[in-house]
Amino acid sequence: MAYSPKPKTCVWFSRHAPTPAQRRSLSAYEIVQVNPPGRAYSAVDAWTLITNRIAKPDLIVAVLPLGMLRRLVDMATS
Repeated sequence: MAYSPKPKTCVWFSRHAPTPAQRRSLSAYEIVQVNPPGRAYSAVDAWTLITNRIAKPDLIVAVLPLGMLRRLVDMATS
């Protein structure tokens, strides 16, 4: 049996699913969609929803307001 490494994970944080073109561009990743129930109220809420699904994703694609996105990046990189 050949060794098959665990695929990298991409958390897709958006109310909308990725398009076929976006899926193709992320073909090296297993895409896990985190679909918030409405709008995220803060970056902390978004981070909590993300890490409840995947403890340490390799990539995060998030649709958030810029201020919240900046805070999410700070949390993800610390």
